[in-house]
Amino acid sequence: MKKSLFVWSALALAMVSPVAADDFEAFEWRGSCDDEGYCVARAAGRAPTGETMQLKLERPKAPNASLFATVRLDPAEPLSVGTPVTITVLETGYTESSVTQRVYTGNEMTFAGPVDRPLALGLREGTTARVDVEWPSQSRIVSYTVPLTGVTSVLADFDRLQGRAERGDAAVLVGGLPFPGQVREEVKAEPKASPTNEPTVSPLPEPSLQPLDEPLFPPVRFADLVYAQADVPDEVLMTGYRVFECDFPYVLEGYGAQVYGVTEFLELWIVPCNSADVNVDYYISFHSAGEAEYYDFLDAPFSDNRYSLVTNPRWANETRQLTTWTLYGPDGDCGNYATYEYVTEDDAFDLIRYQEKPNCDGLRSSQEDYPLVWSAY
Repeated sequence: MKKSLFVWSALALAMVSPVAADDFEAFEWRGSCDDEGYCVARAAGRAPTGETMQLKLERPKAPNASLFATVRLDPAEPLSVGTPVTITVLETGYTESSVTQRVYTGNEMTFAGPVDRPLALGLREGTTARVDVEWPSQSRIVSYTVPLTGVTSVLADFDRLQGRAERGDAAVLVGGLPFPGQVREEVKAEPKASPTNEPTVSPLPEPSLQPLDEPLFPPVRFADLVYAQADVPDEVLMTGYRVFECDFPYVLEGYGAQVYGVTEFLELWIVPCNSADVNVDYYISFHSAGEAEYYDFLDAPFSDNRYSLVTNPRWANETRQLTTWTLYGPDGDCGNYATYEYVTEDDAFDLIRYQEKPNCDGLRSSQEDYPLVWSAY
């Protein structure tokens, strides 16, 4: 079933071009992965005094590897073992402190730990962080402000390029597949030698999403991603504001809206509405000639419940099918997987297949392998 919202727009559509496979960016965050799959993303911070630093997110490719939140300071202010450092997410008030245990090459210290720990989740939930560095020898504290907008996006790039998408050890693109082994690397790798003391980045081959020896979904073809409100057509954007009261601009900046060119004159927009760790809500909108229509979806066979927000949707232009999946628990071992087909004659999305694994038994599997409950064919 479609629903329309009319807003005449004075804005022209502007697309954000996808970045190269091994280099990525989102707002003020820039990242890349080296030829061993070690991924680093960084954003610059500045203190009121003009002093600068970098906040870096780093993750090796090994299964279930730690995520390092690394503070890199100007070499003119050398770190020493015992220097206290605190990261605070300003919007939520979340704070984590650490004492420098080791000074890495490049005048760095790091907060290490699991990818799903509170600090990693806290960085994704805010738009600005404050990094406080206490210099005991100088009896002063320097506070740096660092942008967080784009953190979720670069972590999702880590997942794709490291082959974690849909695995249980992914940072953002968490699915139901197990990761091979339970290895966690707790020691941050030293940067490779280079004139600028930055890790040397070599182009990666076209990434394979196959996680080592584990089967996975067929490779996902991502659409153009749009992160700024100004780049979303007014008709589509106002649907989120007026109909669904979406958490704009934060959720848009964090996850990005997907846009597909269905025909020369018709676009399909998949727009995030509410943020979540796994089950992210989106609305679906076709846009053409200053008009936008959004759609609702049957939640399960033999049900009368219809919803306009769907979780984790994917669109396939070739088949005109949209799939959604929802996990029932934090362990990723149960949930449902639904397939909808767009019917041109009815201008509607029909549920054609429903799969479900209701028992949260600790055994993970691909959502596509969930038992078939119902099929229209």
